[in-house]
Formats: sequence, C-alpha cells, structure tokens
Amino acid sequence: MTPVQYYRRVSFPPCAPHAVGPQGGSNHAAAVPPFYLKTALDSLGKVRLSAMSSITFHAHDKEASVRGMERAMAGVTCHRLVKGLVVDLDMDKWLPSLLPLGHYLKNVRHNWPEFPRWLSSALTFLSVGEDRMTLPDGRSTDPFELALNTALLLGNDVVRFMARLHGQCEVHGWVDGPNRSWLAGIIREGRSSGLLREGMGWENVVELLEDSADGEVVTSYSVTDTFPNPELAGFPYDEELENDPWEEMGRLPASELWNRCVCALKQRGAGLEWRPDDWATLRFGEGLDAVSLPRLAMEALQAA
Repeated sequence: MTPVQYYRRVSFPPCAPHAVGPQGGSNHAAAVPPFYLKTALDSLGKVRLSAMSSITFHAHDKEASVRGMERAMAGVTCHRLVKGLVVDLDMDKWLPSLLPLGHYLKNVRHNWPEFPRWLSSALTFLSVGEDRMTLPDGRSTDPFELALNTALLLGNDVVRFMARLHGQCEVHGWVDGPNRSWLAGIIREGRSSGLLREGMGWENVVELLEDSADGEVVTSYSVTDTFPNPELAGFPYDEELENDPWEEMGRLPASELWNRCVCALKQRGAGLEWRPDDWATLRFGEGLDAVSLPRLAMEALQAA
C-alpha cells in the first residue's frame, strides 16, 4: 500500500483537526493502533470545548458572537490544506530533516505496518504538533503557522478570513471603521458558499459590522481574554499587593476604557488589523507554507 492509498483511508472529523483511524468496518479494527484511540479522545475534547466556546466581535457600544465551533472548522480547513499538499511530496524525506535530534518522527521505517503508523503520526503532528521545523538557512515554522500561511496562500477571501480568525481571535484581531463593510461582505460571501455555517451567529456579526462605519470592531475568544481587558487597559496583577485588575479596570468610564484598550492594541503592530490592502499578502512568522517548505527542504537535501 502506498502512502497515498493509506492516506485516503484516514478520516478527519468535521470539527476536529486529528486523524482518527482507518475506515472500512470491523475488518480493520484489529489493525487500529493505540495511537488512534488517543487522538480520537483528544478530538472529542476539542469538539466539546468548541461547542461551549464563542468568538465575540466587540464594537464600542455593542457586540455579536459566533459559536466556537466555527473556529474549530476554520482550524480544520487550514490543516486539511496542508495535509492535502504534503502527503505526495516525499514527506518521509523532507520532514525528518527539519526536526530536532531525538524527535519521534526522525526514525522512518518503510515496512508494513510501521510506515503507515509513521505517516499517521506525521500527519497528526502537522495538525497539533508544537515543535518547530527548521531549514538549514535558519528559517523555521511550526504546524500552526504552516497551516495559517498555507490557507492564506491558497484560499479565497473567505478562507483567508477563516485563517486570520483562527490565528488571531485570541489576540484580538480587529477591523477599522472604514473597512467594516468590506469585512461584512466577506462574511456574506462565506455564508453564501457555506464555508461559514448556518445557525452559528454570522448574520448578527454582519449586522454589527454594517451598523456603522465609525469605530473599530475587535475580536476575542471566550476561552482566553475578553475585550476590553486589564492587560490592555494597563492594570496588571501585582502579587505583593494582591490587587484585583478587573475591579481597577471597572472604575474607568466605558469610553475611556475602550479607547485605552484600542490604543494599546494598535501599538502591538499592524499585523493584527484586518484590512484589504494587505489581505492577500500578509503571512505569519517567516512566511513558510506547505508549498515552499517541502520544496526548500528537498532542495537542501539534494544540495547536501
């Protein structure tokens, strides 16, 4: 069985970024390695978390939320693009060459059933791994950056929005007033195509964005910090004083609090702003994606 044949037997659940094992019924059950059981349970946990979480779009005087399942779907979309590209690209050669010494994917065995297990582990690493992959010239990336950049490279505006939302809702990606209608148009396109799903709250977000062309709209993820928050407002926690940053922040008038947090957010760099002029060109990290990384790695191996 070739790597491609094996890959086609792997199932990816609609709301989780893990492969969960071969398909085909009970005749394959005995061949499912314990690895699959762990990834299946991990996937279930992520689905449950996404079902309870939410992404909120905050304007100065109102907000609208979408279900966290849409972030899970955005992540799956980005990672599937990576997997669809790399499985045919000599992954058993270039991927081990980029990983640190002692990494569990360094040891590739091409016999059955070891190679399918390695391939499954490699594809899962490209979904949820944290180790960096480093080229000989020192440039590096991790699976998260790789997936985001691949979606930004290959996707239309809706897929790019999904990548930016997945990558930046926790750190408060935002859109400025004059670009609110532009972003609303992308979301409308996503709803029309079905990439952004029905019943998730997108219509409320569009209504919020189109309500005004004045003022920023900032995102947050319910599992992490909301917006505004004490960090951006300049009220850090002091262990010696054991202060309550939320109480201190709450003493500010709402307009002052909003302006203070927006100002701090803008000082974190232009990469957090969602705007049409760099929508097609912005990349994360050092810009590596699932097209350039395998090519550069193989060129380095052939030159060695």
